[in-house]
Amino acid sequence: KWLHQFLHNSSLAYTFFFLRTFHVCIVKDFVEDIVENLSPTSTLPHDRLLDGNGLMFEYDSVAILDIVENYLTPENSRVDFLSSTFGRSSDYEGSSDNTSSSSQVEPFDNDGDAISFVTQNHQTEPMFGTTFWCHVIPFKIMDQWRMASQPSVPNTLSLPPVNPFLPTCFELKNLPVEDVVELGTVEDHLEDATFLKLEDDNTFPPIPPASSEARLPNLIVDSQILKLWHLQDRKFKRPIADLRLKFVATNANISPLHRACADLYVMLCQDSSTETTYQASVCELEFVGSANDAGFHLRAYGFDHKLLCLAEKMISIYLSFRLPSETNTGVNLPNTIKPGRFQACLESLRRNYGNFGLKASGLCTNTRLRCLRPTIWSAHSKLQALNNLATNTFMTTIRSILDQMSVEVLYHGNCNQDDARTAATMIGNALKTSGVKTAPKESIPKELVLKIRAAENNDMNNDLSQQPVTLPGLDPNESNTAVELYFQIGVDNIEERVMIDVLCQVMYEPLFDQLRTKEQFGYHVSVGPRWTYGVLGMSFEVVTASRSAVEATERLERFLIDFRKVLEEMLPSTFAEQVASLAKNKLQMFNSLAEESSSYWSEITAGRYDWEVYRNEALELRGIKQENAVAAYEKWLLSGTESNRRRLAMHIIGSGVPVSLDRPKN
Repeated sequence: KWLHQFLHNSSLAYTFFFLRTFHVCIVKDFVEDIVENLSPTSTLPHDRLLDGNGLMFEYDSVAILDIVENYLTPENSRVDFLSSTFGRSSDYEGSSDNTSSSSQVEPFDNDGDAISFVTQNHQTEPMFGTTFWCHVIPFKIMDQWRMASQPSVPNTLSLPPVNPFLPTCFELKNLPVEDVVELGTVEDHLEDATFLKLEDDNTFPPIPPASSEARLPNLIVDSQILKLWHLQDRKFKRPIADLRLKFVATNANISPLHRACADLYVMLCQDSSTETTYQASVCELEFVGSANDAGFHLRAYGFDHKLLCLAEKMISIYLSFRLPSETNTGVNLPNTIKPGRFQACLESLRRNYGNFGLKASGLCTNTRLRCLRPTIWSAHSKLQALNNLATNTFMTTIRSILDQMSVEVLYHGNCNQDDARTAATMIGNALKTSGVKTAPKESIPKELVLKIRAAENNDMNNDLSQQPVTLPGLDPNESNTAVELYFQIGVDNIEERVMIDVLCQVMYEPLFDQLRTKEQFGYHVSVGPRWTYGVLGMSFEVVTASRSAVEATERLERFLIDFRKVLEEMLPSTFAEQVASLAKNKLQMFNSLAEESSSYWSEITAGRYDWEVYRNEALELRGIKQENAVAAYEKWLLSGTESNRRRLAMHIIGSGVPVSLDRPKN
């Protein structure tokens, strides 16, 4: 009976999740299921058309026993064989035509253990004309099946364990007493939205009022080792939550070996927790982990009822590599790692590193990041660090990474402050049990970005600092050449960030139309903003198999020169429309709790903590002037006496012709 209850709760959780969170891509299938349920052959009552096929109702042991004993018997069985080794036209063509569409059944023609499926009397299915044969199952086989069907429990069969992550409570948590809905209409609180006027009488989009502190993430716990932000959902009203953790480790990236061991560590944790994550996924709970230059990111999301149970289990697995010093010599893998899995994960990681950068566009982006941050280790250097890696070396390295850490957490969704404090206690206890030490702020490495030097005397051709970084493609069969021109603007601030968005907005379509559509310069042409560890920039990208990297770079430079005049002569109404369109995009409502959580999490990982960043950027857009955009364009993208242009060019040369003419030999 407990198994029936488990299946009942599982189907309830899945149906609840499906009916409330399905996406547009599966609406068609959902509608088809409803139409099928409306068929006269369906026995579903009208009040169960939406969920009747997915739910289990009352437990009836008499009905179950009746089905097993009287219906699931060898006498009621039918075996269907589909094969290409018999039943071909050559097996029966030329024989007497005994074709029939009746339901005639004939016995097998047995010759020892061999069975002749094809006989002279074949039948034809009337709708599609498919040839088939129908035989009585031999009595010898039926007797064997009857003996095998006698009630018994094989030694190899066991009931599944109870799933500890199955949610049974789907109630929404009560909001705080002081949390009241503000009275009045939205228009009563709108900011002045008439700064930009368009010719078609559309105005700059209305900007909603700033949210109160209670409706934004609040810092519940603030200690040296743990910071926890909490926000109870008030928008989507679903019994789901999102828990995200950022582990900052002082030694996570001090060498290629440490960075590679961090990746292998995450791989091993995921591999050892396969059974746990599978049980959770059955209950619509997910857990993911990843390594980065600063440490690790962990995320648990799904139904809130058992979310902390999953998080506690997974955090214990991740921290099992860091046990108290008196009980762990640091050379043995934790008991959670099964024999042979270390070498299997190590080989998989080596293959990942070996296959990294095979696409020219991906290698181009990685090259830019490595030029700006030399502490980003290449896949090749990490691959070399893994050569002859022993478990004792790995464990020593991981223990040094996990030795000093600080944790920052976001808990968002159907969770109140008591739940947040429970999560903080659980995480704090896990850190204490594993012996993790607090990472002092001064010991946490800074994510420094190199400042690109501006062209000397504005001479781009003769200044060696402005020459492109040119590399051959890693895949000899990759015919595409990738070019990226990166323009570094400065340290992140909202004024320049918004101006970059405006310039990318007005340039994207003309750039694509001219280079991609009209000139067929490459199959990928784009421009977009870049946020590189707190430094703003713009990037122009071209991927082509028909032009050389030098041609692509020169064409992009000509476009920048020509577009300056287009921007200056653009009608004020057209410019205003572009700005208003950008503001509308920024003010779009979040489509899901995950989207909103991702926005808050980006602010935490970036260290800005601007919870309403899109609203604030929309406010900043109201003050954008066309002449200011022209001035910024000249300063950042054009060379001249007043220019502060800092350009970095990347060329990844493919093997195609003529793009390979300037391909480096090494």
